[in-house]
Amino acid sequence: MNKLKKILNDLENKNITASQWIITILVVILFRTIGEDFYSSKKIIDYFEYFFHYPIYYISIALFIILIISFFAKEKPIKVGKVLIHFWPIVIIPPIFDLIISASKAYDYSYIFNNFNFYFKNLFNFPVFLEGITYGIRLELLLATVSVAAYVYIKKQKILSSVLAASLFYVGIFGFIAFPYLAYHITIIPNFPLKDIYFLHNPIGSAGMSQSLTYYSAFNVVAILFLLILAIKQNHKKTFSLIANSSKKSFHYLLMFGFGLYLAYKIKTNLFLFDINILTQFLNAFFAVVLAWVSATTLNDVYDIESDKVSDDRKLLPKGIFSREEFIKISIISFVLSLLNAFAISYQFLIYILLYHAISFIYSSPPLRLKKIPIVSTFVVASLAISMMWAGYAFSSATRFNPITEFPVAITFTFVILFTLGFSFKDLKDLEGDKKQGVFTIPMFFKGREKEATSLLIVLCYMIVPFIFKNAFLAIPSIIASFFTHAFINAKVFRENRVYFTFFAYFICLVVMDYYLNFLR
Repeated sequence: MNKLKKILNDLENKNITASQWIITILVVILFRTIGEDFYSSKKIIDYFEYFFHYPIYYISIALFIILIISFFAKEKPIKVGKVLIHFWPIVIIPPIFDLIISASKAYDYSYIFNNFNFYFKNLFNFPVFLEGITYGIRLELLLATVSVAAYVYIKKQKILSSVLAASLFYVGIFGFIAFPYLAYHITIIPNFPLKDIYFLHNPIGSAGMSQSLTYYSAFNVVAILFLLILAIKQNHKKTFSLIANSSKKSFHYLLMFGFGLYLAYKIKTNLFLFDINILTQFLNAFFAVVLAWVSATTLNDVYDIESDKVSDDRKLLPKGIFSREEFIKISIISFVLSLLNAFAISYQFLIYILLYHAISFIYSSPPLRLKKIPIVSTFVVASLAISMMWAGYAFSSATRFNPITEFPVAITFTFVILFTLGFSFKDLKDLEGDKKQGVFTIPMFFKGREKEATSLLIVLCYMIVPFIFKNAFLAIPSIIASFFTHAFINAKVFRENRVYFTFFAYFICLVVMDYYLNFLR
């Protein structure tokens, strides 16, 4: 037992980079997919299966295994991941084993679509034939279950923990295999044909790929949730501090996304196809927006670290909670995950999320670093908000094939102008740091009276709204928002959060009033 524990410890502490880990995972998945394609009677002919559906499916399983072992073995996820990568080639076993025992006779690999209880009871009962779940798959799952139990037992030397880990793994992995069956029985469409479950937005345009897109969308959400849990398990302090750092302004962009969705609701009929995908679609959109903001803000903080040391040393980099290298990695990972989630919705939605990333890059990063140019910097921030509005508009199934020129032009220009002028308050807390970095912002035009001038500028933005939309009732929330904004900005201690909260409340009030008064066109 001591020798086995030493082997595990050596594997856990082996020097494996994140890029080496993910490339190895993907290479093995590719071998497995090619093996299935060679052995199966139904050839995998589209690239989506190879490069999206199957990779995210197996990556979700890998993260699930790490989560199970990490919990029961009381070990850090990164260490468990280093051990898992050495056993990951087990995934290649099914097509090889099936080819050997079947004398070249082809069988199909598939999810479980029916007879859930029968499959669940007989998965390891090898004399019983299970359609779609070949003997190679059953051997693979048996080896994986034993490996999970062995890992936990070697680490903890507790039979109960080992058995519980193996049992939970078995139940969980069965959930992956039986996803269509489980999804069908929780759908709000009771008579929907099981094998015809489809994707809300088909970015490829091929009806034959709809089912695969459904699986990709769902497992994408599963993978993100597993990653979040594993990040908390690895280092809860860093993870929760990053969440707290991102929550305030990510809500702003979620609000813009929701506003675009609301406009699509107003303009179009049959907005949503309420099927099994609607929950995963909203979750994909949520993660795409939030992760886009995380990527943008971490990249911005990397280049603002010197000014933040002067003006806002509460941020994560000046406080030393994260290193600069860690923030760069977080920005890149968030960027990739954001695009993967956006792709799960539609090409059009993906384009606007990509547009958001592009704008945020030229805003924060050299050589352009547009945040250094007054008025242009807030115009760029306004453009970020508009890109999220467009993404929300593109989210609806009714508008997914229509150009963004359908989006009301008057609303686009109105919000660009108002946000360009109104978002200047975000620069008030960074005045000293921006001066040190050579960044010139709108409040600097009013030397000595930065707060008063900025608050009046925002009040002007609020008060012009009733005139733009030609509705006198809007004067009521505009006056209230103006009062609180002026008071919050000119307070002895300026709290940016309060101004944001006022804006959020005003914006929500605007939408509620429009629902009854219909002035947004």
